[in-house]
Amino acid sequence: MRLLKKVATVSKIVKQNSYYQIVQVKETEFPAISFIQFVGSLSKGDKVILNTTATELNLGTGGYDFVIAKIGEGCLSFEDEKESHIMKLNYTPLQFSTTFIEESEEYDEALRIFEEKGRIDAPVFVLTIHSHILPLLIGLNRSINDARVTLIIDDSACLPAYMSQTLDYCVKNNLVYDVITSGNSFGGKKEATNCLSAMIYASFANKSKVIVVSPGFGIKGSGKKFGSSAIRALESLSYAESLKAPAFLVPRISFAEKRDRHYGISHHTAEIAYLKGSGFFIPLPEFVHNDDLNEYIRRQLRKVESLLIDFKVQTDLLSDLREHSNYLRSMGRGIEDDPFFFLTPYSIGLNFGVVMDEAKRKKDNISG
Repeated sequence: MRLLKKVATVSKIVKQNSYYQIVQVKETEFPAISFIQFVGSLSKGDKVILNTTATELNLGTGGYDFVIAKIGEGCLSFEDEKESHIMKLNYTPLQFSTTFIEESEEYDEALRIFEEKGRIDAPVFVLTIHSHILPLLIGLNRSINDARVTLIIDDSACLPAYMSQTLDYCVKNNLVYDVITSGNSFGGKKEATNCLSAMIYASFANKSKVIVVSPGFGIKGSGKKFGSSAIRALESLSYAESLKAPAFLVPRISFAEKRDRHYGISHHTAEIAYLKGSGFFIPLPEFVHNDDLNEYIRRQLRKVESLLIDFKVQTDLLSDLREHSNYLRSMGRGIEDDPFFFLTPYSIGLNFGVVMDEAKRKKDNISG
C-alpha cells in the first residue's frame, strides 16, 4: 500500500465553486483540490495536509493533489437541514450521512407501482466509460420528445459527481432530467444506496423515458482480462434484467486507439458481453462506406452475434456534435481524432426508436 501525504501552505486560490476549491501550494508544483464539505473554505496562508499519492506515482488524476484536512481547526462541521442516518464513504475517516431517495415518500410510491407491475417502464442503457454520456444524451434528446433522462452514476470510478465537467455541461444544457449518485458516489441531484433502487425511482418517481447508468470519470484498469472497474457494467445490466427492463450495453469503439485491447471493440465491452451472455442487447452502428471497419468489429463480437442490433449510420453525423466539441474528449482525443468513439453513443441515442423496435422483435422471437 502507498498513501503519500505532505504538509503544505496555500499560496493561491485558483478556482472555486459551491462544491470545491482548487488551490496552489508553496511546497509542490501541482494544484490541489479541496472539497468544501470535508475541509471547509480555504484561504491564502492556510496550512493543509495533502494526499500526493497520485501525482507522485504519475497517475491519471489530471495532475492534482487532494486536500485531506486544514491544520489548526478546532471544530469543523458541514451540516444542512436534512436528517439521515445512512452513510456514504462509510467506515472511512470521511464518512458522512446524507438523505437517500429510498427514504422518500416518492420512492415508496415508485416501489408500490413496481411491485404491482412487476417491471419498470424505462429502458436502461449502460455505459462502460464516462465520456460516452454527452454524445448519448445529445442523441436521445434529439430523438425523444421530453425524454426526462435519469442518469445514474455508480461508484466504480470518480466518486464526487460534481467534479465532472461533462455532468455540469449536461445539466446546464438541460440534456438530463436528474442525476442520481449511487452507492458511495455522491454529489448528484439525489443519492441512492444502489443502482437497482435508483432505476425503480427513475422509472416511476421521475417518469423517465430512458435511464442511463455510467461510471464516473477515471475508471480503474490493470490491462488484464476482467481487471477493470468497467466490468461493473455487468451488475447494472443484471439489475435492469431483473427489473424486466429492456437493457442495452453501449459498445466502446475506437480505431484511434494504440492499445490493442481497446482497438475496434474495447475488451471491456467484449468481456461484459461474453460473461453476461443474454438478457440484454448491444446496439451496433454499421458505418456507411466503412465496410472493413464494420467487418472487423463484427468479427470481434462473433461469439455474441445474437445480441447485436444493427442499424446504418452516416459518418457525416459527426457534424451534429461539433457545437459540443469542447466537452467531447476522451483519453486526450476529440471528435476529429476518434470519430467512431463518439459517433457510436450519439447514433444509438439518435436511433432510439429503431433500437427499441428491433429489441422488441428479437425478444418476441426468443419468446416465440
